[in-house]
Amino acid sequence: FRSLLTGVAVAAAAAEAAAVECRLKWPNDVLAGAGKLAGILVEGQAAGLVAGVGINVCQRPADLPGPGATSVMIERGGVGGPAPRAGTELRERLLIAVLSGLARRYAAWTAAPGGPGDPGSSGLRAEYLRWCDTVGRDVRVLLPGDAALTGRSTDIDPLGRLVVMTSSGPVPVSAGDVIHVR
Repeated sequence: FRSLLTGVAVAAAAAEAAAVECRLKWPNDVLAGAGKLAGILVEGQAAGLVAGVGINVCQRPADLPGPGATSVMIERGGVGGPAPRAGTELRERLLIAVLSGLARRYAAWTAAPGGPGDPGSSGLRAEYLRWCDTVGRDVRVLLPGDAALTGRSTDIDPLGRLVVMTSSGPVPVSAGDVIHVR
């Protein structure tokens, strides 16, 4: 649930600090409008966790990393790009909102009544599901080892796995590239 916690913090920060409507694509993408606004990678290290977050803030369409990407400024209607000072203020507001949201959610997650790291009793699982755009959709999941899984995503289980209902029954997925099928 570490990357899911980070995703909720980033989506909420973009909504609060930048007035951008966001949703989460399991497991680690923040979407806005028709594009990817941010990506998240959380890895365990000997001393703890390292969370990497990349948010497209002030990019114009030509500056984006590729098709399917968007930025905070584009979503706010400022495709010409902000004045330098406005861009700096937006980045600072967004950074403060991400860090404070992450700290608040992490504290609740580690002090959960059901035990440290319990996504249910901390409220994290419910909050993630409110932001999640993947659950309830038909998906194709590209799994490690060139396998694929197709079905309807139905839930995020207590371990943070995406549950996909296939013709053979529910399958929990812990890693993979999810494609939302129309």
